[in-house]
Amino acid sequence: MLRGPPPTRSHLLREPDLLVRYSPAPMRARVFFSRASLALALGGCHRTPEEVAPSPSASSPPPPSSVAAPPPSADATARVVVPGCPADPEPSRNPLPATTPLTIAGFDTKPFTVEAEVASGERDTERGLMYRTSMPELHGMLFELDRSDHVFWMHNTCISLDLVYIDRGQIVGIVERAPILNDEPRGVGRLSSEVLELNAGFCERHGVKVGQHVTRAGDAG
Repeated sequence: MLRGPPPTRSHLLREPDLLVRYSPAPMRARVFFSRASLALALGGCHRTPEEVAPSPSASSPPPPSSVAAPPPSADATARVVVPGCPADPEPSRNPLPATTPLTIAGFDTKPFTVEAEVASGERDTERGLMYRTSMPELHGMLFELDRSDHVFWMHNTCISLDLVYIDRGQIVGIVERAPILNDEPRGVGRLSSEVLELNAGFCERHGVKVGQHVTRAGDAG
């Protein structure tokens, strides 16, 4: 998001502790089955002790390393837990209502389209992608700005991002893999009127480079 006065930080999300309960000690389990076998023997059962005694795997609790973690949520819209990421004080503002398809024309790759939320007002520009913990691959946020040498930071931003600086429909600079929750200002030292935020590594994966053109649906040319 565009650098501005840092907003008030919210309480950090905390993951609940994982409690693991163990079964009774193996020795007690063996004593229990030994008494049961004795009762069966008195009732006429002719099983041998070897048949009655349980295998160690049946009576012993699994080692801590084998305890399975809870499966991830199947809900694709569920919030991903990112350590240190503040809770969103205004979750109803995600996503932004206005979107636009952007076509990026590569030098040696076919053009492809990204669906971008549009941040145009001061409030949306200052907030940007703050507090979000995931974003679809072919999705991003486009900041509409005055033409200037813009500087962005990652305050309260919980997704690592690629920042694509655009001027007059052409990419003039790229900041790759900006780290999360980081207040260091980042820019490219060039004039730009738009900045497109994408998932970290997007530019490398899709061959996005300085000099390529970015167009909206309906733009001439």
